[in-house]
Amino acid sequence: GAGHGTWFGQECGALDHLVEERYRDVERLRDELVRKGDELEAGRCQLAQRGRQLAEQRKETAQLIHLLEQQETQLTEALSEIKSLREQSTQEREEARERETSRFAFLEQKLRSAEAERDQLRHEVNVLQATAAANGSSDGAADSLAPLMAELGDMRRQLGDTQAQLGAAQTQLSTEIQQS
Repeated sequence: GAGHGTWFGQECGALDHLVEERYRDVERLRDELVRKGDELEAGRCQLAQRGRQLAEQRKETAQLIHLLEQQETQLTEALSEIKSLREQSTQEREEARERETSRFAFLEQKLRSAEAERDQLRHEVNVLQATAAANGSSDGAADSLAPLMAELGDMRRQLGDTQAQLGAAQTQLSTEIQQS
């Protein structure tokens, strides 16, 4: 009887001790879970903050890319404008050179025809002088020579003008050729 009670008492004491240990284990686990929960919460907050930072950075990056694309577009437009201006200026230079060349050719032609006319007049004067000498009448020859001599003087002046124009055109042409 008594041995059985002692044994029962010992068993109960051992059981109490075990239960206490279990409670301590549960308590310790609960504390650890609370601590883990706090850590997880802190981690979640950090992640949320990092997420916001990344979103902000993404937005800034998108804005920068947009700006870059705008600049790229402006650059492309500016380059094509420069190219078209260069082509236009080349074309204008070509046209100016062609105009000068044709003006030059025209003046050369004018000069040649003026020289031909002068030679023709000289010839006529010579013929008239020879005719007058042959006829011995200097009065009649002088009358017909006067207008011819005046015309020859005009021709000389015209010839001088044309030669001056031709010289100016030549100078201008060579200047333009050097510049281009």
